Amino acid sequence: MRRNVIANAIGGGLSAALNLLLIPIALRQLGLEAYGVIAFLASTQVFLSLFDIGLSPAITWAMASTGDIETQRRSIRGVWSPYVLIGVLLGTAVVLTAPFLAASWLQLTELSRQEATTALSLGGIAVALRWPVSLLSGILAGLQRFDYLNLAKGLHAVASFLGAVTVLSVFPGIVPFALWLAISALVEVSAYRVAVQRAIPRLPLWPFGPAGTAPRVWRYARGVAVIAALSLLLTQADRVVIAKTALASDLGRYSVAYALVFGLSLIPLFVTTAYYPRLVADHSEGEMRRFADRYRDASQVLIYLYSLPFSVLTVLGSWVLNLIAAPASSTTTVVVLALLSVGFWLNTSAALAYVAALATANTRLPIIINAFNVLWYLPVLVVAALSFGIIGVAAGWVLLNASYLLTLIPAVHRRILGEPVVPWLIKTLIPFPLLACATLLAARLVLTESEQNPIVSLLGFVVASAAYLVIGWCFLGRRLQTSTPLAGRLVSRP
Repeated sequence: MRRNVIANAIGGGLSAALNLLLIPIALRQLGLEAYGVIAFLASTQVFLSLFDIGLSPAITWAMASTGDIETQRRSIRGVWSPYVLIGVLLGTAVVLTAPFLAASWLQLTELSRQEATTALSLGGIAVALRWPVSLLSGILAGLQRFDYLNLAKGLHAVASFLGAVTVLSVFPGIVPFALWLAISALVEVSAYRVAVQRAIPRLPLWPFGPAGTAPRVWRYARGVAVIAALSLLLTQADRVVIAKTALASDLGRYSVAYALVFGLSLIPLFVTTAYYPRLVADHSEGEMRRFADRYRDASQVLIYLYSLPFSVLTVLGSWVLNLIAAPASSTTTVVVLALLSVGFWLNTSAALAYVAALATANTRLPIIINAFNVLWYLPVLVVAALSFGIIGVAAGWVLLNASYLLTLIPAVHRRILGEPVVPWLIKTLIPFPLLACATLLAARLVLTESEQNPIVSLLGFVVASAAYLVIGWCFLGRRLQTSTPLAGRLVSRP
């Protein structure tokens, strides 16, 4: 388990770091409005994952719930053909609707409609090319081959970053950059396909087969598809609404803040993708006590790791923006960044509860909760956007994720784990963010009053962060503290 989390951290961390480094370069070379269009394209691609229809998490579940290689091959063959076809149709749809999106949806003031149309069309090609990546990732995760998964992810991240920097330097403009995105998508899907071929020897390069060969995968996928549809409405609606109600430059500012916070979502991804196959196996074997222990451990690890970068963006948001994305830095962007950080922290707090529901095939619970949230959140989002702009939209994101503390988490604890939620809140949820914010706020107050130079200030915040990691480690359960040889010797030492 530890190796899986570390592999995810290396592969995902490298990808996140390179994406973060690309933000100031893209902003400088493309401009705020063109960056907003690229962000809209990225959001559209995420929204289109609705048409995954639950097959990616379903194939992970299918791979993890059986060790029979022939059953695994049959499951892959049963979903591959329709999955690839869906990607081709979606890419075609984006290309065909690109003129409408450029002319009637995006509020452009500097970028020409022709440039935006071409960029969106190239984005449609990228959608079709990289569509199988999600399914291939699900296969590798279900097999618990996180070494292959993260090797493919890391190699693509490096190639994509170097290519993007080269294109932005030699051919600065939204159209060449969008063309590179399409080429990068081809490189990505090729890397993942080779990784799957390594993990499952003798699997055909394109394992087409009839959908009827994997009935259990399709049954599981139905429930997950509904959850995914509702989740996408909730998570992607903010930028779609902003694109329609605000200038593209405001969308650019919001997208910069969102990109900074969204990079932190890789931390829950490191943990949940490593634990999910094990939770599936525990449930399949009837080991619910072990299931509950894994849930508690994963929750503590996740919130311990996430609370520090969350507090950095909340407490030091203006400093981070000036360092990484100065062209988009403003008081409004700082407020948006802080609100989005709080919302993402709340979302992360519910991540393991969501994973526990999926691991036990209890899809009804998140479906009911997300359906209720759609009913109230979307109207609130539109009103907030029209009344308060991008700050209102970010505040709506906080309200949405706060609702999971009152709904999803208590329901999972009661119905699946069979234990109260209050001890979990006291031991896991509350201490870490309070400790992280307190240490960074104390450092900020001391350093501000002392009027130290930037280098001293940076060292002060590094010391404060280290203090959080040390003190927070003491709040972890003993099983987690002794999970590595070095930590075990330190804890057990008289």
